[in-house]
Amino acid sequence: MAAGIDCAKAASATERTICGDSELRTLDASIASDFADALAATQGGTRQALLAQQRSWLRQRDQECRSDDAACLRSSYQARHDALEALTARISPGNPTLSDATAVALLGRWKIENDLVPSAPGQPVASTDMPAELPKQGSTIIGRPGKLCFASGECLPFGLDRQKLDDAASLHLPPSTPLYVAYLSGKAVYGLIQRADGSLLARFQICDKTYTSCTDAFQVWKPASPDAGVRVLAN
Repeated sequence: MAAGIDCAKAASATERTICGDSELRTLDASIASDFADALAATQGGTRQALLAQQRSWLRQRDQECRSDDAACLRSSYQARHDALEALTARISPGNPTLSDATAVALLGRWKIENDLVPSAPGQPVASTDMPAELPKQGSTIIGRPGKLCFASGECLPFGLDRQKLDDAASLHLPPSTPLYVAYLSGKAVYGLIQRADGSLLARFQICDKTYTSCTDAFQVWKPASPDAGVRVLAN
């Protein structure tokens, strides 16, 4: 039995195609599990938006794919799976609630370059002040829906929550520039801000020993593959 479809009771031709294809059965089970996790983390308008997404995806699946077209169904299922993976990557015991049902993912390969301290141009951030969650300078990372992968081969859950960037003018960016709060293993660790040249600023804070005085600092991520970017996943 797939988690989303009871294959012993598959009633439609589409359900029978899904149950007869091992990849589709696996995707169906993963989608059902992720959707349940995401739904449990939502309430109010966010919950209704998530339910509407799921219904819309099912309608789109049935409209665009013939009931016996396994390849089309796999493409549709993979897109929905990616969106739900990006959503559930933000959930953890420390962040049990999703405030928004928009799925956002970091995709492609990125080269980690220098850090910037706007209040002290030319002054690098001391290694002891760099958050442990940030990738190492000079390293390469790979973004996938719901995951951030490192050169070691390790991949961690990674989700982005799109919010408004209140200080866009001070960064010489358009007012509509969003801030993506990055969740690594379900913990909000830094913000990502996209620049006109396609690079990202990973914003974090450096503070004195008493944490009474803090200033913003940024790590520069440069796109290193044609598909590198921040994408809203439609399904």
